[in-house]
Order: sequence, then structure tokens, then C-alpha cells
Amino acid sequence: MKVGLIFFRHKPLTGTGKGIDKYSYYLVKGLKKYGVETIIYQANSRKELFKLLISEKNERNADLYHAVSPEEGVIAIIAKVRPLIVTVHDALPFVYWRKSVFRFSYYCICYYLSRFADKIIVTSQVSKQLLTKYLRVSPNKFEVIPLGIDLNDIKFYPKSKDDKDVFRIFFVGGTWQQMRLSLIHISEPTRPLYISYAVFCLK
Repeated sequence: MKVGLIFFRHKPLTGTGKGIDKYSYYLVKGLKKYGVETIIYQANSRKELFKLLISEKNERNADLYHAVSPEEGVIAIIAKVRPLIVTVHDALPFVYWRKSVFRFSYYCICYYLSRFADKIIVTSQVSKQLLTKYLRVSPNKFEVIPLGIDLNDIKFYPKSKDDKDVFRIFFVGGTWQQMRLSLIHISEPTRPLYISYAVFCLK
């Protein structure tokens, strides 16, 4: 099977970046690892990407198309490349930006995708529940695939002897409702003389 990966502005072939860039990088790397042949469709503007996909629709070089974000998904739907999978990374705008113009625009995009994409990938069960609720679409439209990381890409460094008096703050992300957290427990038993210990109770 050949999978056509659709990118706009994102950099899937480098290990740098964050967010959708990092997701795209691991997506390409993971598919190649499992022997899936990939075709990259990438452009610097929406117009160029649309033209690229229009020509692809006629040639049909890929058996399946995957747009890595809603923006690419809308362009792919207009260009009529099928079958199409789209990844939606965020459902928070439906909850926290109820009265903003951005929320309305994002809702329109996701609603359009929910009607015309063949499958939508989300990264958590909570995102699936929120999108199902606000878009009023069948849960079968969504596939939950949690985000992952290649441990071989992580570099560990030994702790410096001068670090014992250094105070650090570790940020683990926003305490959004979507995370469904009731307790965060952080401890460091490896430094008995300078034990860092914290518990956050969230309402």
C-alpha cells in the first residue's frame, strides 16, 4: 500500500520543531519503519498544495491519503482526493473559546471534515467525546491513536555535581479539563538531602 501524506507549512522530514511538525516527523518515520511506502505532498502555499492534489487526483499514485491537520484536510477534500484520513489534534476550542471568532471558524472546519473525510484520527478519548458531542457525528467516524515518541531520539545527560542547589520548575502542561486530572504527584527520592516534593490537588 502507498500512503500519500499531505503537508502544508509543516516539516515532516526533520526531527526539529514541535506540535504538528513533530507529529508529522514521527508519522513519516513510523510508516517507513513498518514498511509502508509513503509519498509526500508538500507545498508552501494553499494554492500550490491544491494544484498538487488536483493533479494527483488524476494520476492516483497513492492508495490512501492522510492530511496531518484540519487545514490540509479541507484542501484535500476540495481537491477530491480519496480515500482520506485527517488528524484533528485539538478539541479545546469547543470548550474554552465559546464566543470567539476563532472557535466558530474552527467549528466550521471540523464540521466540514466530519461530513466529508472518510476517517478522523484524534489523540485521546476525551477529544473523541468532545468532537462527537459538538459535531453531532457518529463515534465510528473517529479513531483514537495516542501520541507516541521514539525513545531512541531522547538524549539523557548525567546530572552535574553542581546541580544540588539549583531550583527548577518542571512544566507538565496546562491543567485543562481535557486532561481529566484530579491529582499531580511529583517527588524526587534520589536526593535525600534536597528532596523536591509537591502535590497539586485540582478541582
